[in-house]
Amino acid sequence: MVQPANHVNVIPITRWVIVAALLVAINAVAVQAAVLVDSTVYPATGILEDGDPGRSELLIRHEAIEGYMSAMTMLFKVRDWDALPGGLYEGDSVVFELVVLPGDAYIRNLVILRPNPLAPRFEPAMSALHPGQTFPTGRFTDSYGRRYDLRQRAKGLRFISFIFTRCPLPTMCPLVDQKHATMADLYAKEGVGPAQLKFISISFDYRYDTPEVLDEHYGWRLRRKGNWAVLSSVGHEDDLRTVAGAAGVEFWGIEEDEVRHTMNSVLIDESGKVVRLFSGSDWAIQEARDAISQALENAND
Repeated sequence: MVQPANHVNVIPITRWVIVAALLVAINAVAVQAAVLVDSTVYPATGILEDGDPGRSELLIRHEAIEGYMSAMTMLFKVRDWDALPGGLYEGDSVVFELVVLPGDAYIRNLVILRPNPLAPRFEPAMSALHPGQTFPTGRFTDSYGRRYDLRQRAKGLRFISFIFTRCPLPTMCPLVDQKHATMADLYAKEGVGPAQLKFISISFDYRYDTPEVLDEHYGWRLRRKGNWAVLSSVGHEDDLRTVAGAAGVEFWGIEEDEVRHTMNSVLIDESGKVVRLFSGSDWAIQEARDAISQALENAND
């Protein structure tokens, strides 16, 4: 039967709802499949040391994660904070899954093995200096084997971070390294020389990260930049503790080869005073650039 020219086929609304629901479901499956393809999941156990609901992070002293990283204490992102078990306290023995993606990592499916209020505890992080306070100097050795005095060798502004070469989590030391490299390139292209701004990475692994190790790890990147220095703390443990403490950075387990640490970065002006502290490793490059730009303007006034 031929329908009139002005007749329009109308699909019942329920059919449209079903079609839309199917499309959403198919897309969700595709997204989930992509995540599964690109991610690796590692089972892990450890002891909860601290937690920060505001940043959705847990500090866990974990055992060696087979096939991925040695035993250490790390800050882990939690994708779904509400999914954590109730009654979770510091010192609890826990099991969880570490999900590692390209450029990201987080934990999930955390379960309390047993409450353990007597678990070994570490001293709380040192208090960082406040803006306007004088940052201490320190002597280290750069990746070329040269003595490096923070006050004498680094003129102008200094953006200092703390790392170690064996850090396996892409959201911690490797992420900070990437940000240093990106900013060093940006400022070099903008004509801001090392006499005005220097990026400095200090390794707190004073047993393993020798100048030779640093050169092998960073050399190909540093040789293209004159505004980024990576320093070894081997033989400079006292200076390391002084400088790291001023930045509020805590590290331990170096002697036992079970490196554990927190992370901060700090911007220092040309007079050696703290301009700003950047907490953790998830600060934004633009956030740092805004602070640097303001400090450069103040230096030129």
